Amino acid sequence: PSECADISFQKDGVYNVYPNGGSNPKAAYCVIRNGIKWTVIHRRYDGSVDFDRTWEEYKQGFGNVKGEFWLGDGMDSTRHFNQNDPRFSTSDRDNDEYHDYCPLTVHGQSGGWWNAKCSLSNLNGNYTKETHGLQLWNINSLIDAGIRLSEMMITKY
Repeated sequence: PSECADISFQKDGVYNVYPNGGSNPKAAYCVIRNGIKWTVIHRRYDGSVDFDRTWEEYKQGFGNVKGEFWLGDGMDSTRHFNQNDPRFSTSDRDNDEYHDYCPLTVHGQSGGWWNAKCSLSNLNGNYTKETHGLQLWNINSLIDAGIRLSEMMITKY
């Protein structure tokens, strides 16, 4: 199985997958929602894991799949999304086409994210009690919402 959608399971939990047809297993957290099997690639809820990581760390993955984590590029985590083609950036590799005008540390947010033209949202940003320190999600140009819990999942369609 290359992802959770390929596994026969009835209960949410940690299962081994073999990303990209490889021979090395990777622990993945698998969930079933409305009969659809999902692979969780990101989870944050208490700030126990620092998401201000290098490009290589995002590629390898970090944290614990039973807690806060980033699954890693073995599951193509940074490539599964196509929101007007933003490029994934980290503190040591800024791929935003506007990187000269808006460094990744804007609003104190420094975790890796898909930035496009000075993105105002970042679920991997610093996690603190202040609004701009929580996982940042810009609702509109006037309101920034601090989010305490986030989970990103992928599945086959």
